[in-house]
Amino acid sequence: MTAVKNSEREEKEMQRVNEKTPAPAVRKRPFWKRVNRGLVVSLVLLAAVIVYVVISQLMLIPDKNAIRALADRVGKTYMSAINLSDEQLAALEDPEALNQKADAVAGALEPYFVTDSPYKTEEPIVTLRDNIQNQLLGVDRYEKQELQKTKYGFCRISDDVARLSVSYLYSVSGSRYDAGTETTVDVTDERQMLEISVICQKIDGEWKLYRVIGLTRQTNEWYIEEVFGR
Repeated sequence: MTAVKNSEREEKEMQRVNEKTPAPAVRKRPFWKRVNRGLVVSLVLLAAVIVYVVISQLMLIPDKNAIRALADRVGKTYMSAINLSDEQLAALEDPEALNQKADAVAGALEPYFVTDSPYKTEEPIVTLRDNIQNQLLGVDRYEKQELQKTKYGFCRISDDVARLSVSYLYSVSGSRYDAGTETTVDVTDERQMLEISVICQKIDGEWKLYRVIGLTRQTNEWYIEEVFGR
């Protein structure tokens, strides 16, 4: 009997030995100790950079507005100069009258240029002459040009120099040369786009035109859709 009891006691002891001992409770570390400190530092630096960029861009808003206004001045002056009545256009058949017209446009834009800029008589004056010549030849003719939309490109400012491209969407009626058919076609309320690129310089705290490096009229509808959509 005693042997049986001893056997049962030994069996119970073996069961207790085989049972898994519960692991001691591990105290959970605070969140700030568990996170990757390098990641936290990186996020803080990223946030600081974002704040700096946002503040820098906000500070540049007055400069960007001034530069955009200069590009707008070029576009408005150019488009007004080529929007001619039949009588005005006929008068420009005289080379001297055309020279005077070009000089008048150059004079209207001169106050907006840097004083010592060597590019005052390039674009848009050259393009102006070409456009009027095309109208005299019957290649192009504008009866109506109404500005519909303006889209400013990214304005790059580096110290006292800036560069900007702008697209202007116009509704145009009249006639123009069609390269596809190699003929002049009549258009009514056709979407046409004027693209202007300018380089500006800040002189004594005021932005001025240094050079108009591009002034192009686009009539390709696919190209216009890429900029302004349908």
